[in-house]
Amino acid sequence: MGYVVPATAEVVPSETALREHLKGRVPDYMIPGAWVMLAALPLTPNGKVDRQRLPTPERADPLRYVAPRTPTEELLARVWAEVLKLDQVGVEEDFFALGGTSLSVMRVPAPVKRTLGRDLSIIDLFRYPTIRTLAAYLDGRGQPMVDRAKLQAGAGRRRAARRKALGSIRTQEE
Repeated sequence: MGYVVPATAEVVPSETALREHLKGRVPDYMIPGAWVMLAALPLTPNGKVDRQRLPTPERADPLRYVAPRTPTEELLARVWAEVLKLDQVGVEEDFFALGGTSLSVMRVPAPVKRTLGRDLSIIDLFRYPTIRTLAAYLDGRGQPMVDRAKLQAGAGRRRAARRKALGSIRTQEE
């Protein structure tokens, strides 16, 4: 979710222009999927942004809603709807574009683990931000972005090589 206060009321940037502006500055998952134009940000008495008074955006296009088709997609849709306090969530909708934050993303893995018995990391939610892509990953139909077992094995080999190198250096010093 991106909130924008244009410099002047006459020049309001388009969503495309905003995305292009951010593309080279932040990772893709941090680029908002939805934008709200404001005359001014609501502030607390301390001068900080009053997040509770920020308006919620209109849902994108209700005609674009795509219903869950698999049990995993249905479960994820229920979890996301509960976490994001929405009536329904389509499988093509982006978690972060729907208003998900780095704090709300932390509330997703526990119910997924409880109901599916599958571990889900917060990083997985950033990698697979739609229900369809996340369900495919969890069901094994999608390829994981990183093979954790290979990474851990590689890290273990590197640690062993460092220990061996340190051991030979100590032996030479003695």
